[in-house]
Amino acid sequence: MIATKLAFVLFCWTAAFALPTAVQVVFMHVAFILGRFLPLFRPSSAQARRLYVRFLLYAGLLSAVVVILNALFVRNGEVLLDLSVVQFSRNGVEFGLRVSVRLVLMSTAILVFFLSTPLRDLAAFLDSAGAPAVLTSVLLLSLEFLERLPQRIEQIFTAQEARGAPVRAGFAGRFRSLFSILGPLILSSIVESVERSHALALRGFPAPPEHRIRARQPLTIPAWSLIAGVVAMIGWKLWESFR
Repeated sequence: MIATKLAFVLFCWTAAFALPTAVQVVFMHVAFILGRFLPLFRPSSAQARRLYVRFLLYAGLLSAVVVILNALFVRNGEVLLDLSVVQFSRNGVEFGLRVSVRLVLMSTAILVFFLSTPLRDLAAFLDSAGAPAVLTSVLLLSLEFLERLPQRIEQIFTAQEARGAPVRAGFAGRFRSLFSILGPLILSSIVESVERSHALALRGFPAPPEHRIRARQPLTIPAWSLIAGVVAMIGWKLWESFR
């Protein structure tokens, strides 16, 4: 199913550059609905759902800011609103709408993909698709590092507090103690990375390509349909440019 979601991302990105703004608005709302209701695109955890809702709020705010700034600074064309001090132009509003819709459509597609796809599943998909073993191992090691990062920070925080560092003092004290937390965190991460690389090397990682078992996942009908839509949009755009 990851191939279907990747095809959907490619479809949305192509639509963001090849289709008119009105059609992009439709696909933007489709991406919102898929990320909210369809199980395949639904966020995989409670934290991911909170991030998705927060993104929707930020997307609306970003769109409003982009439209207002372009309406203020693009001076040519008809004036929609004249407040004597500032003027809002029609061309600026239209340009701001095009830019904001394009950005929201592209970012929504990417966000829906990553929030609904666990990193382990993505690494397994890349491995089955023939990606280098180094790439999948970096993804998995990054996932484990991010999962253990809050616990490690809490341990260093407690240790530095026991040594008398002003980690819970005012802003100045916390700023001074920041380096006493970042230093051990960076050093411990480097040491752990070196030890893990030696352990993986002793176990024969990475395995030779001929010894790796890869079960390729066939493309589904929705994935083929989305890819066909991408080809159709590119063909239509080329035909429009050379007509």
